[in-house]
Amino acid sequence: MAYHSSGDHWKASYFARDAARYDPLNYEYCLQQAKCALYTNKPQDALVFSNKAVLLVEKLDPNLGELDQPMIIAALSYTLNAEWHHAVKIYNKLIDDDRDDGKSSDYCLAFMQYLVDLENEGIPCEDMNRAKKMLLDRCPP
Repeated sequence: MAYHSSGDHWKASYFARDAARYDPLNYEYCLQQAKCALYTNKPQDALVFSNKAVLLVEKLDPNLGELDQPMIIAALSYTLNAEWHHAVKIYNKLIDDDRDDGKSSDYCLAFMQYLVDLENEGIPCEDMNRAKKMLLDRCPP
């Protein structure tokens, strides 16, 4: 999504929505819609699309690595929706120190980058500082 990476989240949202109409079972389109919703300060929409992406990936194969991105966006969506109790469960699952795959630090970096990007976009959120503090406390430097 060139528009999303260029910062034109409204145009990216339009194209993601249009693509999803033609292929509603494609989790990547749901994920793009979720990201666009986050960056256009529509956290309720982001939550709907990210949860739909999670469900679509789980139907394909719950062991796919593709589940990680939808879960990251779902956690951020919960954070922006002031539903910390849901967000923290996903944060903890993805950054668990006992993970066998060694991806905890990757997820910490991904979460932190999204939070910083959202903050730089001027997206207000009460729980954003709570999320950043938790990540800084739990993630390796």
